[in-house]
Amino acid sequence: MLIDGRNFSKLHGRWLIGATVATLAAVAWTVFAGSRTGRWPGGGSISGLALGIVAAAIFFFELALVAKKTKPFRTARWMLSAQTWMKAHIWLGLLTVPLVVLHSGGRIGGPLTTLFLLVYGVVIASGIWGLAVQNVLPRLLLEAAPAETVHSQIDRVGRQYAAEARRLVLLACGGEEESSVTVGATAGLPSSALIEQASSFAPIHAHTTHGAPRQVGLQVQRSRHPAGERAPPTPSPAIQTTLARDISRFLSSAGANASLGSRLRNQW
Repeated sequence: MLIDGRNFSKLHGRWLIGATVATLAAVAWTVFAGSRTGRWPGGGSISGLALGIVAAAIFFFELALVAKKTKPFRTARWMLSAQTWMKAHIWLGLLTVPLVVLHSGGRIGGPLTTLFLLVYGVVIASGIWGLAVQNVLPRLLLEAAPAETVHSQIDRVGRQYAAEARRLVLLACGGEEESSVTVGATAGLPSSALIEQASSFAPIHAHTTHGAPRQVGLQVQRSRHPAGERAPPTPSPAIQTTLARDISRFLSSAGANASLGSRLRNQW
């Protein structure tokens, strides 16, 4: 569940207020009970026992989130939404911290209670760490890799880039009919259709205006000049041969290539 300044009040405002009020009420009850007996109440006192029971009930509720995520209960409307469960899981889990401290009276106790306290501390710390990573890591990834591709879509995006490379080479280099047919066959299209698609893209020259970049799919250059004013193509058999022999194969499949190697190995 992502948390930021824009949605915090809407999603978590009431939960924060409720957890704060419950904490203040538990502290006030403990202070009142201590003032009556003259000593700080522990786990055996009425207030300490009641707060311990409430904390234990919250522990069982926290475990119920596992059942909520199972198939029979995931879409059950009477169990409320998963977002509501996550908000309750976060704030009730944090509420157990003051409840446990007040229940123990600020004392660690014997070896068994010390062990329980250590396990409880690890669970709470791991939950806070997981919440922080869930909110910080996606933002860091978005800033570091804004055009990141989902792993399962790498092959499809590679084929898109291969088709785009073929169109740009045809547009910039032109070529004889034989090379056009070769490139068109590689793309699975007739050469005339491929050249027609290529002509819809901007030429590669200094007077181009870039369109707005997109996070996925092809990024297309747009020209402010009509098609008739495009610079004539410059034939380059070397580029066309390299495109058909190396670049298209490299982008279209994850297999190894004699000149470029494999994508998996080259990423290192």
